[in-house]
Amino acid sequence: MPVCSAERSGRSGAGSGAGSGAGASAARSWPDLVGSSGEAAAAAIRAARPDLSVSLVGVDDMMTMDFREDRVRIRVKEDGTVDSVPQVG
Repeated sequence: MPVCSAERSGRSGAGSGAGSGAGASAARSWPDLVGSSGEAAAAAIRAARPDLSVSLVGVDDMMTMDFREDRVRIRVKEDGTVDSVPQVG
């Protein structure tokens, strides 16, 4: 049983987001969000990096293993809290 369904950010078409946090100083991981609410973590990441697609996935959910620079998956436990450090990929 999935904990949360995947959510997509309100990104526009490919190539958008240039200059909106895509530089070298942009955050790529959020260790301070471990243990917080998955929904709150998703909102914080979207606020910091609107160029990323953010989704919530359960710790036991199946997912593809491809690496994508425009994606963050937030792994959440059954209680909805963040299980591991969310990071770009």
